[in-house]
Amino acid sequence: MVDEFIKIIRILRKKCPWDREQTIETLLPKLIEESYEAMDATDREELKEELGDVLTVIFMMLVILEEEGTEMNSIFSNTIKKLITKHPHVFGDKKLETSSQVLNNWEKMREKEKGDFFKSIPKSLSSLQLAEIVQERAARVGFDWKDYKGVIEKIEEELSELKNAIKTSNSEEIEEEMGDLLFSIVNLARHLKVSPERTLRTAVNKFIQRFNQVYALAKKRNKLTLKEMDRIWNTIKERNKDRS
Repeated sequence: MVDEFIKIIRILRKKCPWDREQTIETLLPKLIEESYEAMDATDREELKEELGDVLTVIFMMLVILEEEGTEMNSIFSNTIKKLITKHPHVFGDKKLETSSQVLNNWEKMREKEKGDFFKSIPKSLSSLQLAEIVQERAARVGFDWKDYKGVIEKIEEELSELKNAIKTSNSEEIEEEMGDLLFSIVNLARHLKVSPERTLRTAVNKFIQRFNQVYALAKKRNKLTLKEMDRIWNTIKERNKDRS
C-alpha cells in the first residue's frame, strides 16, 4: 500500500502542474497547516482523513528529495537507526522502566549530540508550544516547581510586576513583564496537565461563537452600547452553560 502511495505521488509530480511546481520550501508551511487541521479533528474519522493529508505532504517532500538525488530508502534506514538508538531499553540491554527514565535518557542523548540543552527544540513552534516544551525539558532535570501552588504564586508575582511596569509607561518593560506572565501561565497549564495551545484555541473558538451571537443581535437592533453587549454576552454565556 505504501509503494502504491509513493507511485501516485511520483505520477502527480510528473503530470499535475501544481504538484510539479512544489518545492520543499513551499510545502513546509503546508505541512504545518495540515498538522494543525489534524489537531482540530473532532473525531477519529476526521482525524484519519487529516492524517492522510499530512502523509501526502510528507511523501511529496520525500519524492522531491528523491528527485534531488537522495535515496528514499536511506531516509527510512536512518530513521530506523535513530529509533533503535533512542530505545536501548527495547533493542539493547539498558534498564529503563518508567516513562520519566526514558525521557531523561533522551535528554542526555540530545545534550551529548547537540551540545546545547535546548538546541533540538524547533524554533518554528508556536510560542505556547515552545514555552511548554522548554519548561518540560527543564523539569526533567529537576528545575521545576514542586506543584501548581508555587506556579500560581509566581503568576501573582509576575502580574504585580506587570502592573508596576504599566505605571512607568515603559513599553519595553511592559512587554518583558507581559512575556514573563504568559510564560508562567503556560507553566501553570503544564502543571495542571492541560495543553495551553489547545486550551487557548478552544477559548478563542468559544469567544468567536459567542461574539457572533452578540453581533447578530447588535445588527438587528442597529446599534448597542458596550454595556448592553456585555449584558447579552453574559446571558448567552449562562444559556450555553445550561445546555452543557
